[in-house]
Amino acid sequence: MSETSLVTVDSFRQVLLSKKAALNNFLGSEKNALRFMSAVAHCIQTTPKLLDCTRESLMGAFMTAASLNLYPGGNGGDCYILPYRSKAGTQAQFQIGYRGFKTLAYRSGILRCGTEVVYANDKFSQELGTIQKLIHIPATGERGDAIGAYAWSEVTQGNIVFKYMTRDQVMEIKKTSKSKDSQYSPWNANDPEKWMWQKTSFKQLAKLLPTSDDLDRAVHLDNVSERGGYIKSENEIVEAPFEDPEVKIGAVKDQKQTLREKKKETSPIQSTPVAKNS
Repeated sequence: MSETSLVTVDSFRQVLLSKKAALNNFLGSEKNALRFMSAVAHCIQTTPKLLDCTRESLMGAFMTAASLNLYPGGNGGDCYILPYRSKAGTQAQFQIGYRGFKTLAYRSGILRCGTEVVYANDKFSQELGTIQKLIHIPATGERGDAIGAYAWSEVTQGNIVFKYMTRDQVMEIKKTSKSKDSQYSPWNANDPEKWMWQKTSFKQLAKLLPTSDDLDRAVHLDNVSERGGYIKSENEIVEAPFEDPEVKIGAVKDQKQTLREKKKETSPIQSTPVAKNS
């Protein structure tokens, strides 16, 4: 446990109390701030390893949730705070849930929005261009394998935009996730509804929606989390862009090989002329 880690739930509650004015401002009232602190306490109690995180990252993650007016943990799925092991020690990582994205979209003024998964036996078609159209009729029997997902939103009355992603496009996004191979990753969890597919399509749709500071910020922070980054403190984000380990290891090997070759070229033994037999 690091020197800056927390000891008990109560000690962190005291830290949060010192931010009471900011919490009231973010959440709109003292009542909501108290509700948020209760959610924080429950979150730590159900995930005790959060107590191993640095105080700064834990405060940064929870205050980020508060600044977006989202409540962590529970069954709602607005957002989650999870312990993340890094070279700098255990850090608290802010992750926004699918429902959290929808909540922020509605707050931005969107009239309606939703997501769906498309299966091989469904009737599905899309038309792009100046007049866009999407038709999806789920199969009544066996629907087959998932072949894609889409998100849609009614921006103004009758004005609907959508974004469809094929299975291959979704898998390309998954490849950028730091935890793509982890059994604990939501990508690999038992997920019959394919929520990560739906969440991914919604994040891509967000780029087509009217500008919303909170929604745009939430998408950015979720991308940071996917790449293995975290909120180091309230004012600092460690981006930690994803790196393919094989590429990284290969690059190091190539560098070492180059150094070895240069050493041989400058070695006194190699540079001494060798007399030829007459």
